[in-house]
Amino acid sequence: MKLLRGEPFEARQFVFAERGGHGSTLPGDSASFDLGRVVVSKTHKLIYNAMGQLPYWPVDFAKDDLWKELVQMHEAGKLDAKSEKLYFAPTRPMFELYDLANDPGDFNNLAGDMNAVSYERELKAAMQEWMMVQRDFLPLPVTATEGPGAKKGKH
Repeated sequence: MKLLRGEPFEARQFVFAERGGHGSTLPGDSASFDLGRVVVSKTHKLIYNAMGQLPYWPVDFAKDDLWKELVQMHEAGKLDAKSEKLYFAPTRPMFELYDLANDPGDFNNLAGDMNAVSYERELKAAMQEWMMVQRDFLPLPVTATEGPGAKKGKH
C-alpha cells in the first residue's frame, strides 16, 4: 500500500513460492505430485525440484489448446529444441538457476556454473531460511557448507 500511495517503503529482497501435492493418484508425473520451491531476487530465480525424477506435466493448463498443440508437435517431432527440453525432458534437474535479465525465458540453467556460484549460494541460503521459518517439512535443498551459517572456505 505504501508504494501505491507514493510513500517510502522497504521492498522485499526475495519472493518465495511453492508447489505441492495436488493430485489424488500415485505420482506418475508432475501434474499429480510435484514438490518444488522457488526463490526470486531482483536478478535471479532459483528453482528446487525435489521431485525432478518425475516428468513435467502441467497441472493448470493441461486441458488448454496451447498444451494440446505442444503435445502434438512433440509427438510429431516438430517442436523446437528449447521447448522440447523445457516441456518434455524425461527428468528435471534438482536445481535450476536463471538470470532474469539475460534469460527471461528460463532456457539457460546456470546451476552449478562457477560464474554464477555467488547467486546460487545466496538464493539457496535464502530458501533454506524461508523453509525453516515456514516449517516446511520438505528435505532442505542445501548442505551445511552452503547454508546461512556455513564456514567460508570449507567444502
